[in-house]
Amino acid sequence: MKTKLIFLLLILTGFLFAQAEKGISIKSQAGNEGKRWAICVGINDYDDKGILDLKKAQNDAEALGAALKDYGQFDYVYKMTDKNDPRSDEYPSLRKLRSKLKYLKGFLSPEDLVVFSFSGHGVSNKNGESYLVLSDSDPNDIYSTSLKLKEVTDILKTSGVKKSLLLVDACREVLQENKGINQNGLKAEKFEKSEVAATFYATKDGWFSYEDDKGEFGAFTKYVLKGIEGEADNSDYQGNGDGIVTFTELASFVEDGVTDWALSKGKQQRPYTQINGEKFGDLALASYKGVQLNRKSTSSSEGVSSDFIFVQGGTFQMGGTESDEKPVHSVTVGDFYIGKYEVTQAQYQAVMGKNPSNFKGDNLPVESVTWNDAVEYCRKLSQKEGVTYRLPTEAEWEYAARGGNQSRAYEYSGSSNIDEVAWQSGDKWGSLGSTKSVGGKKPNEIGIYDMSGNVWEWCSDWYGSDYYRNSPSSNPAGPSTGSSRVLRGGSWSYYPVSCRVAYRGRGNPTNSGSYSGFRVVRLP
Repeated sequence: MKTKLIFLLLILTGFLFAQAEKGISIKSQAGNEGKRWAICVGINDYDDKGILDLKKAQNDAEALGAALKDYGQFDYVYKMTDKNDPRSDEYPSLRKLRSKLKYLKGFLSPEDLVVFSFSGHGVSNKNGESYLVLSDSDPNDIYSTSLKLKEVTDILKTSGVKKSLLLVDACREVLQENKGINQNGLKAEKFEKSEVAATFYATKDGWFSYEDDKGEFGAFTKYVLKGIEGEADNSDYQGNGDGIVTFTELASFVEDGVTDWALSKGKQQRPYTQINGEKFGDLALASYKGVQLNRKSTSSSEGVSSDFIFVQGGTFQMGGTESDEKPVHSVTVGDFYIGKYEVTQAQYQAVMGKNPSNFKGDNLPVESVTWNDAVEYCRKLSQKEGVTYRLPTEAEWEYAARGGNQSRAYEYSGSSNIDEVAWQSGDKWGSLGSTKSVGGKKPNEIGIYDMSGNVWEWCSDWYGSDYYRNSPSSNPAGPSTGSSRVLRGGSWSYYPVSCRVAYRGRGNPTNSGSYSGFRVVRLP
């Protein structure tokens, strides 16, 4: 009897240890009740040999299904790949996938969470509607033999499901050769809140998604998996280290990870993520053992090219003059990358061979730099890395500070509560007296730090008090001449008013002070 009791205790201990490794019980968290369902589709070998085969889509579906089961604590995971027998219910033909979706619909309740992932080929018709190319799709009749993505969202909508996520990796470089479909690649179709809570596409319109030659998965799935397993909870990617990976945390991590990977490979791939409503961004997708991961260091020059945030272009209402900060002009900017942090002293030292800063510290923003110094830094960094870096235009700076196309119209960059996002002279934490390490406050909506406070940031434009009342509406670059250059964002030594995203500062390009620094931009 004693031996049996010890044996049972050992089993129980092992079970509890395994649960601790997997992490917090997701269903115990408010708003995460209900069943958790997933359908993961991956297709390598297409029946029609006119459609080019893939190498790692099967792996994507298999690994993602396993991660959702283990880390996401999903109740039901269906992995449909062409690895299965064509006669089985898990073979990803059009009829069988429709049958699986119909079966799922019969069990769904409004409080459930549903994840649908697809790895393979995809196309869009002339109306921009997305179709997933399945194992038995016919390239000569591609739309009627492929699954319209809206069929998935319609099932979610009619079932009343509010918590759902689409993961779509179907923008491969080539679908088929010499049959005229290549130009109709999958587009990032947008859905309403009533249809799906969140959609993650492997890349933006007009770009492609790639398989990682040195790994087992596509680049998109590689970072989705890393994020689900806990890396997305890192504070460097909007995570809070609480042991739970949310939709928002995963979106930020995947966007950064895939973009950095693509830059290192000389490819153009940038995920497009859409979360329909703030509350959906906080939904728990996965849980791990809950240890805060280390932030990426920004104290060396090697971090310069990797610590960038992609800003998808768009149109916004830009601010006015020093005395009138109300938006006065509709401005459109294109896509660009901008530094996640202000340039640090360690980075400046590595490129320029000197550090002019008054307050010394590797991870502090460089300051006491003139506009001319900042431009020279960009020139030398471009020469060193073989990539063109420059200062942001004032329009790019304000668009990024407002949160780009994710803007929530905050007064400061990332919040209307200045203490959350800015080091400035009125800060209750006592920032008056010096700069602070970059990234010490909350980021804004798209993951950029310190665009309010810490140091003023030089922009490329000449300053014109009324320029933005009559400026070009597309990618304005400031007046052609002037006596002052634009400064933005306020600093540790200025009051909150100057930290507003609409506030416009200026300075002589040959002047410097312990309150002025910069961040850099590069184009896709």
